[in-house]
Amino acid sequence: MLLENLRRNLHISMTMFFSEKTGIIRTLILRPAASVAVPFLVRITITDLNIRKGPGTDYDRTQFIPVGVYTIVEVKSGKGSTAGWGRLKSGSGWISLDFVNKL
Repeated sequence: MLLENLRRNLHISMTMFFSEKTGIIRTLILRPAASVAVPFLVRITITDLNIRKGPGTDYDRTQFIPVGVYTIVEVKSGKGSTAGWGRLKSGSGWISLDFVNKL
């Protein structure tokens, strides 16, 4: 259900690598699809979503983002988010798109 929600709301594409010999999935990579149009609006409903200095958990946290509606102006893949990272129009940083609903 989570994967379908990500695909529907954030236009996520999935790439799977199968072992033809065993028929087992070896790797699953989720990344923002190239066709994600920006800017777009997202709704944040959780109270502890971090804003980071860059697109990934390897960047420092700056603060929590308040519940509300925000504009995303750029999407990049990065460590710690399967749906990608969205850059906030305000310039305050990047948020994980795993925890938002696209409007």
